[in-house]
Amino acid sequence: MHEPLSQPVPTRDDFTMKLYLLDSAADPLTRQLFQEEIARHEEKYQYLQARWQLLFADEEAQQNHFGHRCILQQAILREKQRLDWLRQELKHLPLQ
Repeated sequence: MHEPLSQPVPTRDDFTMKLYLLDSAADPLTRQLFQEEIARHEEKYQYLQARWQLLFADEEAQQNHFGHRCILQQAILREKQRLDWLRQELKHLPLQ
């Protein structure tokens, strides 16, 4: 616990790599790519919310396991933000 934190490790994200390689929003694969990513993150978001309800639904439970609560809460917020962004971008894609 007293050692300094190391540098963040780069992550490999297939969606980001595929998105980077797309030159046009009109590419027929773009809409499908976003829809698949939304489905993946919706599933994870639902799972994390279910975990929250199981572990921290009441105020007393939230007082215990501070670190676990913080990490789970941050993961839920991350997934929600990702879904909001994905849905926003999907709305702006041209219809095929």
